[in-house]
Amino acid sequence: MNNPMNIVYDYQGIAIYLKKKINEGGEGEIWETSVDGQLAKIYLEKNRSTEMYAKIKFMIEHPPVNPTKHQGHNCFTWPTRLVRDDKQKFLGFLMPKIESAKELINLYSPQLRNSLLPEFNWKYLLTAAKNLAWIIYHIHERGYILGDIQPKNILVNNQALITIVDTDSF
Repeated sequence: MNNPMNIVYDYQGIAIYLKKKINEGGEGEIWETSVDGQLAKIYLEKNRSTEMYAKIKFMIEHPPVNPTKHQGHNCFTWPTRLVRDDKQKFLGFLMPKIESAKELINLYSPQLRNSLLPEFNWKYLLTAAKNLAWIIYHIHERGYILGDIQPKNILVNNQALITIVDTDSF
């Protein structure tokens, strides 16, 4: 990112401070922000197309139903706000920050599962599987297709609640 002060803006002009880069990949970077409970995904310049802007804007305006909202849980890291630079150029979006969850792959191995989530017995595993199916149903019901379904993009917390990340690949 070419902004040395790490300040971005939402499309209402509200300043958002990028505090700490926590991950990066082929599409962009994930940052902790000054907005409580929100992370920012900042796309690499090559990925900041008008098509990506339109897609993320559409996603914000048409989110799927969150079947775990009544439990205070985000089952997707769905885009919540577009972010831009000080010249009005699209950079990425804000999304919910997920706390205390493990990648699904950590549940595959009984030894690793027992060390990370010792309370996860067969009942929890089956509940997590049911919850994943339920979330995918709600995604499909809204007309979205889960484009990057892999264990690293599925998080599980200690209540067997699922969160799907990397939702901008839908």
